[in-house]
Amino acid sequence: GTLELARSSAFLHGLSAFTTVRVQNGIPLLWNKHLERLKGTCALLELPEPSELKHLEHISNIDLDEALYRLTVTLEGSFGLYRPLETASLGPVTVWLSDVQVHSQLGAHKTGNYLPYALAAREAERHNCFEALLRCGKGHMVDGSRSALLLERDGHFIVPQGGLPSVTRDAFLEHYGPNLVNPKLPDSNTVLEQPISLSELREADHVWLL
Repeated sequence: GTLELARSSAFLHGLSAFTTVRVQNGIPLLWNKHLERLKGTCALLELPEPSELKHLEHISNIDLDEALYRLTVTLEGSFGLYRPLETASLGPVTVWLSDVQVHSQLGAHKTGNYLPYALAAREAERHNCFEALLRCGKGHMVDGSRSALLLERDGHFIVPQGGLPSVTRDAFLEHYGPNLVNPKLPDSNTVLEQPISLSELREADHVWLL
């Protein structure tokens, strides 16, 4: 009941892990990759692994052509919630450079300790921006409040160091990367992981929010 929820470690301390999966006609996209990342976070936080079959059955019964399914794991077990998928912008968007920092130890994991991302998203909304970028303790850009950052410069893709590993970004690089870089440049298609300063951001040839 409500009292048990209020006393739970997930509610009181954010001790939970989650992933958000895109669903098309009852099929979860990149399911195994999402589940692999989620299980890694569960192991780190000493949470039980989610019941995969239960959630696959739940997903198969979603009566929407396009949906987002959020699978959350707590000490008490796992549960899933879904909502319609909002149409994303495919054109130029405005981005707010927030001073909010990701967690120094948990920045590579999707946990219930989500306050930095929520605060950055509210900043973006106040400034009429589509997205906000969060920083690490050294001031480098590492993550979006709801998306993964990817840069391309001189024929190389650059993934920010210190942010959340992104299933969607990895799939983007694997399937579409070779078609987006300059084929005339030597050693193109290389994916680099490095700190992203403000100057790096400004000097990029292309920036994606995935």
